[in-house]
Amino acid sequence: TKDMSGTFHCPLCEREGAFLMPSKHHLIPKSREGRETVEICEDCHRQIHALFTLQELEREHNTIEALRVTEPMRRWIKWAGKQGGGRVAVRASHAKKNWHQKDKIYGAV
Repeated sequence: TKDMSGTFHCPLCEREGAFLMPSKHHLIPKSREGRETVEICEDCHRQIHALFTLQELEREHNTIEALRVTEPMRRWIKWAGKQGGGRVAVRASHAKKNWHQKDKIYGAV
């Protein structure tokens, strides 16, 4: 949320600053009939979608708390917090890049 000075506080990474751009994230993906949104920083939003498939977001990571405790997000949040002011880089995880292979190997639907 933005305060009177225009400073945004992200409920996911807990970073704060006017440089953070708010972005609405559907806790359950819109393509999966999700309606509830939460306003997080654009960096976190991009990182969530770089790390997790829509199926994972729908089934396992559909709250701020559930997202925050995943190992990849915890590592990214820790790293992002050390970067100082400004936008930070986002990189897709190996698992997300190869999600279709994981589904073939483990039989995920």
